[in-house]
Amino acid sequence: MSTPPAPPSTAPRPSITSRAGWGADESISPEEPGYLPGEKVKAVVVHHTAESNDYTCAQGLAVVRGIYAYHVKQLGWKDLGYNFLVDKCGIVYEGRKGGVDRPVMGAHAYGFNSETTGISVLGTYTSTAPSAAAMTSVARIAAWKLGQYGVDPTGTATLTAGDSGRSYSGKTWATGAWLTLPVIHGHRDGYNTQCPGDAFYNKLATVRTWTSGPVTGLALKSITGAGTSGTTTYTKAGITVNWSATTPAALVSKYELLVDGKVVATAAGTATSAKATLAAGTHRVTVRAVHQSGRTATTAAATVVAETAPPPSPRSRTWPCAPVPSTPPPFR
Repeated sequence: MSTPPAPPSTAPRPSITSRAGWGADESISPEEPGYLPGEKVKAVVVHHTAESNDYTCAQGLAVVRGIYAYHVKQLGWKDLGYNFLVDKCGIVYEGRKGGVDRPVMGAHAYGFNSETTGISVLGTYTSTAPSAAAMTSVARIAAWKLGQYGVDPTGTATLTAGDSGRSYSGKTWATGAWLTLPVIHGHRDGYNTQCPGDAFYNKLATVRTWTSGPVTGLALKSITGAGTSGTTTYTKAGITVNWSATTPAALVSKYELLVDGKVVATAAGTATSAKATLAAGTHRVTVRAVHQSGRTATTAAATVVAETAPPPSPRSRTWPCAPVPSTPPPFR
């Protein structure tokens, strides 16, 4: 089989530990990789490995090696079933060989392997939700792979069942049936399994939002270097604008500080503040977040009045005097 192309993506590629990096023994998997018949990833299937959560970041390599050996030596598969694996620390590992940037066909979603890519988080997530680091990495991989093929992470995909089956919720279908599923869905949606666990499955809406953007929970928290009266902020010098967001920083390309609609400062996706010096007058200050997808979100505007000099105090003011009459008034 010829190797399909590796199209560019609309999202950046996350850091991925290669098979050599995690110590794959390639001698136990001598077969050539296979690729999706349509050469396009239409959906992402999310899994958990259903193993212990009690491992350290340094032990993730060994956990992946153990899963690889189990899939090949115990189950008799030609290679690791998942396309990608993620540990609880957010480290991403290359799964089935063939090129992480190509549409490799895995063995992770019976009946739907030919149109999907599979991402599995190390551990069990039936009652415990995966870490934010793990979910962030799942979102980053999904964004990158779906971005290669122009697929909307928040949309749906119509997949053709390669065999008859039943979902965990009880839905059944025949071979060749068309199933419409979320582009990012859990293994249980296409197979009778608890995978990826209730706690993780309930977080998939968040994963989709993090994958697609825009940045969520963006709010202007405070402006320092200034005083506030009512809803208006007053300053005589530079200001520092502080904000927060719920979307992980790894999915944010940058933040922009805007004054009267114009960008006056740009900060990294990890930043939570930026400085600006204002000209005298009344200004509208906002913060704009740029998600890695390019979608943007902007805070509500804060009104800031900049004064170049303090108002005069009563003692320093000059009051107008009554005119002096040219002829003194007579004594009374």
